[in-house]
Amino acid sequence: MASNLHRSLTSVRIRLIVGLTAILLVVLGIAINGFWAFAAMRSSAYNATSVGGTLNSIGLEIQVHNLETYRLIELARGQNQERALPRLEEAALEIEEMKPLSGRAVRLSRGTMAEEQFRQLNSDVAAFSQAADAYIELVRRNGSSGDVANAFGRYTEAANALRNSGDDAAQAGRNAGIESAMQVQKTGQRASVVGTAISVTAICAIVLLGYMIARMLREYSRMGAELAIAQRLQRMILPGVEEIRAVPGMDIAAFTESATEVGGDYFDVIVGASGVTCSIGDVTGHGLESGVIAIMVQTAVRTLHAAGITDTGEVFEMLNRVVYDNVRRMNCDRNLTLCLLRCQNNTVTISGQHEEVLIVRANGSLERHDTLELGFPLGLEKTISRFVAEARVPLADGDVMVAYTDGVTEAINKSGAMFGIERLCEAVRTHHSLPADHIRDAVIGTVREFTGGTPALDDISLLVIKPA
Repeated sequence: MASNLHRSLTSVRIRLIVGLTAILLVVLGIAINGFWAFAAMRSSAYNATSVGGTLNSIGLEIQVHNLETYRLIELARGQNQERALPRLEEAALEIEEMKPLSGRAVRLSRGTMAEEQFRQLNSDVAAFSQAADAYIELVRRNGSSGDVANAFGRYTEAANALRNSGDDAAQAGRNAGIESAMQVQKTGQRASVVGTAISVTAICAIVLLGYMIARMLREYSRMGAELAIAQRLQRMILPGVEEIRAVPGMDIAAFTESATEVGGDYFDVIVGASGVTCSIGDVTGHGLESGVIAIMVQTAVRTLHAAGITDTGEVFEMLNRVVYDNVRRMNCDRNLTLCLLRCQNNTVTISGQHEEVLIVRANGSLERHDTLELGFPLGLEKTISRFVAEARVPLADGDVMVAYTDGVTEAINKSGAMFGIERLCEAVRTHHSLPADHIRDAVIGTVREFTGGTPALDDISLLVIKPA
């Protein structure tokens, strides 16, 4: 899948280079006064538009810290103190990172139309920090359940207030950038008047190109902010190495790598009383929209699991409705394939449409389980219950199960040939007796050797699962 955002950034860079080259040729043909008038205008354009882009980026980054804090505190809830405290300490660090960001935004927004919103954001960050610190301290001191519940309620109210003010501040930052661009236009017009006596035609061309560059710089700043936020969102939703290693009764290893700045692959590992649920998915496209959909699905899957909803048809119908409704609200055409692998009592239940699931038995025999008839891409149709099915397959000691995204099989070498499913099967079968992380490394190494340094065209994700 190609990256629309990546292509847009490339287009902006090309247009920026072409525009600057044209300006240089024009400037060489006019007098010194005209040159300095244009240089002053371009500097004003950059300074003005960068403030709006920076404010927007800060607002979005504070939202990311807020989401991460909420995720960590949610993970800590219901855990004993020994397991909860490390996550709460991480949440405290996220909170500390918000404070200098909001302070910087207040300073940058002075005198702009976004000043009031960023002052409110700064106030909400302080209130959120105080409520979260109070909740964390109660957990550290083993406070009573009533006090802890009340503190969590105050924390939730502060988090919601911060989320709302963060949205308002990010929007105000964008509006401030637009207002600054309008001021840049006026600066360009004044520069045109100064240079009219020298060369009317040349100065008009300079003003036009300067305005185009101001728009391109603003667009470049916005896209860069989207990439940074999407990259962090993507990292946030993936389970860490230590979390995967701690899964009881299973030996699991995972790998993911984006083809461009932001990828569309997603995987997760959830441990519950009824066993271990692994999920792997592939969102169409790349960029902030795909990152939002991935975290949306991750949250929905975990919520359904925590609520004890395990019926396959019901799970996929709810997930599809979440994606279907939200992609239309977002006005985008994203969808995703998703496969759930529920491991319990030496049996794996496979559901959802995705790539094939590979199983190599302890004796080296290979099984390829097609998921085409087990579901339907999420977000394309309003209801998909009639498409959803499941397959139950035994998974005994010594067996290995592998799930992957199409970036593995569609990796190409310098001749344009694809890696393909057969090479993947052979790589897994050759190393099936090794621990999960060794199998993962062997498969990725085989892909790397095949491609020979050819840039990846799609994201690559791999899940290796063995009963321990």
